[in-house]
Amino acid sequence: ISGYEILFMGSFCILVLLLLLYIVVRNNQEKAELVRSAQKDALTGVYNRENTQKVIDAILREKAPEGFHGFLILDMDHFKEVNDVYGHVMGDNVLKMLGGFLKEQFREQDVIGRIGGDEFMAMLQGALGEGQVMAVADRILECFDRVLEELPRECSITSSIGIAVCPRDGDDFQTLFQRADVALYHAKACGKNQYQIYDQSMESRAYGQNAGRQTAANTTIESEGTEL
Repeated sequence: ISGYEILFMGSFCILVLLLLLYIVVRNNQEKAELVRSAQKDALTGVYNRENTQKVIDAILREKAPEGFHGFLILDMDHFKEVNDVYGHVMGDNVLKMLGGFLKEQFREQDVIGRIGGDEFMAMLQGALGEGQVMAVADRILECFDRVLEELPRECSITSSIGIAVCPRDGDDFQTLFQRADVALYHAKACGKNQYQIYDQSMESRAYGQNAGRQTAANTTIESEGTEL
C-alpha cells in the first residue's frame, strides 16, 4: 500500500468518525427538543399543567435556607366573553399574548405554567420577601390592559391573583396551591382585577360561600379528571 492510499484511508476514517459524531449529537439535540416540547403548553409556551407541579415540587423538596417563595395563581376575568363573542381563535390569541407577557414579568429561575383554560400559575423562587411578591403582582395588574390593547374596547379583560408564600403558608405544593386558590377566590369575590394574599381568616369565608371554585377539588391538579 502506497503512502497516498494510507493517507486516503486515514482521511476517510476520520470523515466517517466525524459523521457518526454529528449524527449522535444531532439525535441528542432532537431528543432534548422533544423533551422540552413535551414539558411546554403548546399554545402559550409556558410549562404545561403536569410539569408545572413537577418543577415546583422539585424546588420545594430542596428546602434551601433562602427558600422564601411566592406562589401565585392568576385567572383572567371575563375571558369567557371573548370566546363567546369573538370566537376561540381570538381567545387563543389572547392566551398567547398573556403567556408571552408573563414570561417577561418573571425571572429565568421562576416557574410559570398554564394549569388549565385561562388560568396560570407562577412561583417566584427565592423571593426577597413578601414585598417583592406584591410588587410583581402589582406590575402584572398595572400592565395587563396594555398587553391586551389590541382587543376591541368591548373586551374588558382583567386579572385576579391569589397569593400564598412559602414557608409561612405551607411548604408543599398541594398546601400552597390550595391556599393561593382560596386567596384567588377572595380576590374574585372582592370585585376582581386585584390580588389577595392568603390569610387563614379567608378559609371560613370561602367555604361559608361554598368556595365558588370548589377549592378542595382543585387541589389535585394532576388528576386527569379535574379541569381547572
